[in-house]
Amino acid sequence: MTYPLKKITDALEVSQCAILRRILRAGKTSSGPIARSLLQIPLMKFRLKWLRTRYMRRFRFIEQEHILKLASCEESSWINRKVSPQVFRDDITKDVATTAALQECHDLTRSLTGNQLTIEPSNRLPWFLRIKAPQHIRRPVLNWILKRYPGRIPPTCANCLDSRAVQDHIATCNQLYNDVDNLIPPRFRPELLLSSEPPSQKYQALRNIAKNIATAVQQSIPDFDFEILHP
Repeated sequence: MTYPLKKITDALEVSQCAILRRILRAGKTSSGPIARSLLQIPLMKFRLKWLRTRYMRRFRFIEQEHILKLASCEESSWINRKVSPQVFRDDITKDVATTAALQECHDLTRSLTGNQLTIEPSNRLPWFLRIKAPQHIRRPVLNWILKRYPGRIPPTCANCLDSRAVQDHIATCNQLYNDVDNLIPPRFRPELLLSSEPPSQKYQALRNIAKNIATAVQQSIPDFDFEILHP
């Protein structure tokens, strides 16, 4: 139960992000931290810390004659030196600790999306992942949020011939959601629309967002083919 090396925890975080991308059917270039936030999954470092906490709380109730208790009676013992400093306080429950860990993930997502994609700690997925919708509607939205477009090598924009049709350029060049607050960069306007649940007709709201994203991407990169744009 000693605290693992940083390279081990880093490898665990990378593996976790890869698994979450597969759950969302997202590509390798998509954002792992945002995928973690969308699925309401805390960092692996939280999981490890909570396991250590459970271990220490159970450890107190074993018999005094147990070998682990005898080995930890000294201040210099490995439990007091390595494990005890890396646990949660006794007054912190798992629910409280999980909420704080999720908030840390969501704060990172906010910073990665220009403070526009707001997700609250919860045991529920965001509304656009909960509603029933076919993949050709959900996919453009998820790919946009996860920074999947245009892929590894940005092509030339077919709309204005700019040499790098990255996602920020696609949104600006095609005036994505110009009817939304002009103070918000076009790149993050879909995230703003997805942050609060529509009062009604959630399916139609998701479909409209997906169609606008698909239209903007295809105008800059005609190679992308979107089923949602087919009549």
